Amino acid sequence: MIKIELTLSLSLFLLFGWMIGCSTGLEFTGEGTVDVVAVPDAIDNSASGVNETAPKHYESTATFRNELSDDVDLYWEGGDNVRILQDGSPIGSHGGELKFQTYPGHVFSYVDRMGQRFQFTIPEGEHVNHKDIFFVLAGNSENTIRVKCSTTTNGGQVAEADIIILVKPHWSPRGAAHFLDLVRAQYFDDSAIYRVVDNFMAQFGISNNFQQRTDFREDTFPDDTPMIHTTPQEAAAAADGGETTDTGDSITIAAVEVKIPFTRGTLAFAGAGEDSRAAEIFLILPGATDTELADFGGNSWETPFAFIENIEQSPAATWYAYGDMPPWGKGPEVYKLYEKEGYSYLKEKFPKMDYFGKCFVMNDEEEVEEEEL
Repeated sequence: MIKIELTLSLSLFLLFGWMIGCSTGLEFTGEGTVDVVAVPDAIDNSASGVNETAPKHYESTATFRNELSDDVDLYWEGGDNVRILQDGSPIGSHGGELKFQTYPGHVFSYVDRMGQRFQFTIPEGEHVNHKDIFFVLAGNSENTIRVKCSTTTNGGQVAEADIIILVKPHWSPRGAAHFLDLVRAQYFDDSAIYRVVDNFMAQFGISNNFQQRTDFREDTFPDDTPMIHTTPQEAAAAADGGETTDTGDSITIAAVEVKIPFTRGTLAFAGAGEDSRAAEIFLILPGATDTELADFGGNSWETPFAFIENIEQSPAATWYAYGDMPPWGKGPEVYKLYEKEGYSYLKEKFPKMDYFGKCFVMNDEEEVEEEEL
């Protein structure tokens, strides 16, 4: 076996350190053995992930969220067959995050359990908010994260029916991550499907727990950049022939401006302005017209993050409809649901309303079962 040797000066180590917010080692990507070289402590990140001794030139704060079933090591791709292990690796599975400062144009990578390497490039361009870049590590863009929720239907006549929500992290990285956080916090358990308009839409996301709904109402998060992170082949198709890079041995997660269309069965967070999404979610129901669908997505906060397959056959299609909220309909006054006695108000005034039972992330449960085996 050929051994690769490398001599680096301290100044080069320092250069790597401030360029990527510091690392813990080097990995060679060529043939032969791999030598891991420790980076001097003087340029290590602080516990917060910010390099306190490096020059303050950073232009982007990047968050990498791991939704895979394994912990993941994140690498900076330095070129010339060199990779640097990012400080803070590995990123914990099922929602672990690593946040640090970096530059637009920098490339990072990870390897999934199948041995496939994925690369991310920090976006460049005036349309990108360089202060807060958010990636979800979830494999290729075909991958989904499944969430199962039990619900009543037909005004409570059916006590328990299951719906499967297919979360697409590449559609709306922040939206998908926030939804999974809410599910894991049991936020939706026993909550009301309080707005159902026949042949149009349903809305939910106000917890039956007063403290939870109060806290999460204020927990707003930024809009997602109107981009999809996808493979080179899909990006080229989406961009109508736009230039992409296929490295051969890895999949490049490219940022391409793509508007995800709203279809029947699509879920997205509701909002009332830029960066206003919190916990309320709407679902497009069967019967929504193409004209109505075209009206969605015009605002920056309207980005789909999941869908329900075959929505026409889903239990969601049989949720009891009291109609829209006043003054457009005779449904509940939504603001009253946030009050301490909000759910008593629902039970009294809207006795046929349908409710969720329990929701959980199926991928999380499957991993526990594998470990027990």
